[in-house]
Parts: sequence; structure tokens; C-alpha cells
Amino acid sequence: MDSINERFEKKTKYDDHKQSKRDGFTFIGEGMKLDGCTVLVGDSIIEYWPPEFFYRYEFATGTRVVNRGIGGDTSDRMLERLTENVTGLSPKNVVILVGTNDFGLGAPVEFPYCNIERAINLIKSTLPNVNIILMSVLPVNSKVQLISCVGKRDNDLIDELNVKLERLAASYGVAYYDANRLLKDKKGRLDKAYTYDGLHPNAQGYAQISDGLIELFR
Repeated sequence: MDSINERFEKKTKYDDHKQSKRDGFTFIGEGMKLDGCTVLVGDSIIEYWPPEFFYRYEFATGTRVVNRGIGGDTSDRMLERLTENVTGLSPKNVVILVGTNDFGLGAPVEFPYCNIERAINLIKSTLPNVNIILMSVLPVNSKVQLISCVGKRDNDLIDELNVKLERLAASYGVAYYDANRLLKDKKGRLDKAYTYDGLHPNAQGYAQISDGLIELFR
């Protein structure tokens, strides 16, 4: 696995924009008391999640939902920032959704799988009582736009990874949320009704999957 990480190290290195987001999250975390919050961590699919879908949960429970998504994030870079951006907040729920950008760079299934397993180990070793929710990597649809942003992402590889992630979650005793069953069309692609570009959910897509995710929060 280390040789695979080394192969993709330069490709996944943060540019100034992503590094600034990571540093900003760290700065905010150091200055605010967020113990017992719920943290969403991952790539742009997390970053773009409309906070309004969590307002009712926050109001009912008094629990903050904190977004730590960075657009373009890959599993190895997310793993690197977990301590400063996630576990350092002492959350009670951690939601992980990452992997699509790994495939966008041509990485094999083992690359995101092994990094996500390491992430689960790191979180559990630091916060043994935390509730981890591992989300399925969402499907894509290259037919939504004339010039597609899907790139090298492939639904067969995404499905293969998700099968492994569901088994991984079971083996570690963490929750697995299969959001794909709500978002796929009959051909196994991200349904056009739930996306604006074939990669990211639109508001309707986030609406489809938000309630099911919240049900897994503690």
C-alpha cells in the first residue's frame, strides 16, 4: 500500500487553495469548543452539502453539525488531516465520504480502501466511543453534460469499492450508509434528477439522502 501512496503522492498534493481550507479548519477548531459535535469529512460532495438539511436535527438535539469537506480531496489527504480537522474536535459522530477523486486520478480500488481503513483505525484509536458512519462512494453519470466532468471515474470500480467498504464497516463495527440505492437510475448511474453535473448531487439529491444519514447519528 505504501508504494501505491508514493505513486500518487504528487498527484494528490494540496494546492494553495486546498491547503488554505485545511489550515482554516485547523484554526477554527483550535478556537472553538465543539465537543460532542457531528463532523462530516471528505471531498466536495461533503463540502457542498447544504447545511439546511441538518437544521432540524441541530435544533432538536442541540448538537452542531460541522462540515470539514474539501473539494478535490482524496483519501490519502483526508487521512493526513483527520487529527487536526476531525478527532481534535472530540465529536460524537463522524461521517466519512471520500474516494471518487481517487478514481478520477486513475487510482485502483485498493488505494481509497486502504486509506479509509486507516482512517477508521485512527479515529477509533483516538475516540473509542465515537459513532463512525461510512458512506458509499456515490455513482457518476457521464451523460448529464455535453462535456463531462466524470473523467476516469467508473461505476463498476465504485461499486467494487462500495462492496468492500460495506464489509469493512461490518468488520470494524461501524455504520455503513448505502446512499446509492436512493440515487441510482435503472442503469446504475447517478440519476439525472439528482445531479447537475453527473458527479455532485443537486439539492434534490441531498434531500434524498439526508434523512437516512441523520437516522444513523447518535
